[in-house]
Amino acid sequence: MVRYFLQTYDHSFASCPRTAAATHILFNSTDLGFVSYGPYWTLIRRACVTDVFHPRRLLSFQPIRRQETRNLIHSLLQKSRSGQPIVLRGPTFRKPPTTSSPA
Repeated sequence: MVRYFLQTYDHSFASCPRTAAATHILFNSTDLGFVSYGPYWTLIRRACVTDVFHPRRLLSFQPIRRQETRNLIHSLLQKSRSGQPIVLRGPTFRKPPTTSSPA
């Protein structure tokens, strides 16, 4: 899915206008989501495709994702047994920081 997204929409997103927030907060718009299309963008994109989103790298995170899913299910089960309401927009459903990297 990531490959499809990067192949299909990469030029569209790379051509987004610079904003003041991206310039000041994101290191002068050098983040992949805000950098203008050009040699630097190509370099960052290549690094993401070959390193960050490589199938082996994604597989290495599978045990972490599995454990986080178990933790979520366990939390939901505890709340349902105690009669507590489950708020779908609450902190339970926010992305945990260990989803993509170990603690």
